[in-house]
Amino acid sequence: MVKLLLSILVLINLMGCREFVKTNVEAYSNLDDGVVGSKVFVAPTKGQKTNTLSWKKNASLLEQELSLAGMRIVNDSKKADFIAYFGYAIDEGQLVTTNYSIPQWGVTGYSGANTYGSVYGNSYSATTTLNPTYGVTGYSSGSSTSKVFTRSAMLFMQSLKSGDVVYEGKAVSSGNCHAFAPIAPYIIKSILNNFPDGKVGTVELPSKVDC
Repeated sequence: MVKLLLSILVLINLMGCREFVKTNVEAYSNLDDGVVGSKVFVAPTKGQKTNTLSWKKNASLLEQELSLAGMRIVNDSKKADFIAYFGYAIDEGQLVTTNYSIPQWGVTGYSGANTYGSVYGNSYSATTTLNPTYGVTGYSSGSSTSKVFTRSAMLFMQSLKSGDVVYEGKAVSSGNCHAFAPIAPYIIKSILNNFPDGKVGTVELPSKVDC
């Protein structure tokens, strides 16, 4: 019984160790399925640094997602139907303390007993074996402190024909990864999660993040 309980706990623990990137998304859209096949040019939002390798990598990731959504990427804004203004950032992190309880396992009672006896002449000898049951006998408390970083991205898509903003997306994710690059694929995918219709809610994507 104890081995079975331990096996179940190990299985639950392994399932719980699967990592996800959770992103809160607000994306509003005036687009429809007619946007498929349209040409789009990716440009930085105001203040976004573009003279870095990270910008080139992240802009390329956005282009890949837009391409998967059916849009055609162009390298000249004059040839585009839409301009996608893209920006991202990560803060310096905050210390967060988490309190938790640890279950203690042990004998919680007895479900019955087995008695075995022997007769020796005029005497009788017996041995009784109790059958214990196992479960949670109590809890011990603990706490841990870690640094949590907030990663954010924004995407504004403008129609060059009308001049209107036709897609407005913001995404925020928090976690212990202290760099934007490892999280970028998940945040960018999240901000376009329901493209071209937009989405307001939480997106959870399984990840293999190495920070």
